[in-house]
Amino acid sequence: MGWRRTVGSAALRALGRVYRTLRPRGGLPPLRDLRPREVLAFSPLRIGDAVATEPALRALKAAYPDARLTLALRPAVAELGAAFEAPDRTVAASSARELRAALPARPDLAVVFGFRFGTTWAARRTGAGRTLGYDDGGRGFLLTDTVPAPAWVNRPVWEYRGLEPRPQARFWLDLLAGAGLPVPADAVPRLRLPEAARARAEALLREAGLREGDRLVVLHPGAESAKLWDPARWREVARALAASPATRLAVAGAVADRHHVAPLLQAVPGALDLSGRTSLVEYAAILARAALLVSLDTGATHLAAAVGTSVVALFGPGDPRIWAPAGAGLAVLQGINPDCYGCKRPACFRERHFCMEAIGSDAVLGASRAALDAAAP
Repeated sequence: MGWRRTVGSAALRALGRVYRTLRPRGGLPPLRDLRPREVLAFSPLRIGDAVATEPALRALKAAYPDARLTLALRPAVAELGAAFEAPDRTVAASSARELRAALPARPDLAVVFGFRFGTTWAARRTGAGRTLGYDDGGRGFLLTDTVPAPAWVNRPVWEYRGLEPRPQARFWLDLLAGAGLPVPADAVPRLRLPEAARARAEALLREAGLREGDRLVVLHPGAESAKLWDPARWREVARALAASPATRLAVAGAVADRHHVAPLLQAVPGALDLSGRTSLVEYAAILARAALLVSLDTGATHLAAAVGTSVVALFGPGDPRIWAPAGAGLAVLQGINPDCYGCKRPACFRERHFCMEAIGSDAVLGASRAALDAAAP
């Protein structure tokens, strides 16, 4: 299947070059001079990637304050729109058909936050007067306004050694800046949690047994297979953190993560089981109540950082220069194996999980304790 994707991308790039050569040039005013009434931000991304677009959404709203900004998120993530400050409304859509059906009006400008051909095609199919996105993988010919994609986008680390990639939140601001729109220096995502979500989170924690004055530490052990960490090391960290004074441990994750959650609940009697019990926004509210999140390279780290909670993040195949969450109180622990570091694959292709094996439990405990000490009043 890999060779098919390579050939397909090459064909699209060739088609794009032909299209750009033949299409009329000029005639479009700069985007900074546009006066749109309807702006679409199409972001059918996963949790962490969607959170990373938040500063760019604020910048987009600031650039076009009189326009109605509609944010389109994939259905599984759409509820996060309630925690974003900038959008005037949020719709759930991940395909061209869903997007056209959900939009209140034809957008004057559609900004594509994504890399897939189908995402760009869906934005074009809205009939938007202008479409802006990164030109990567040959899809730029579908857009009226493009910014060249950096060399490190969707490539393993060894293909861009010597380059310094940008954090994901800054990367999306760079898209707007490359199109001539003003962007702020601040590239830290922020979530504004609805009061209903905060109230529901507090109720869940009370029902689970959290007491007033308990210091809440959340562990998030589930992830794609290439990012998983040794269960025995998770248990060691869980027991040690649970033994800290006035600390209450919680284990979180989706319903699909319960086989990762259950061993930690067995290892620490009295730990709170939050797996599959919250919506995304409620989980963010629980993380806002926590003193610390210890997690693999998942969307949970971005939720926690965006609500101001300290994070210890364990990285293996991903590049933390790109995907580590932004904000204060962040500790990144990375396992590096020279032969395959930064492959960015969802499943490990080696006989052993070298990158994640390189992260020891002592390092995780040390970083966790340091974060708790720094957060202590």
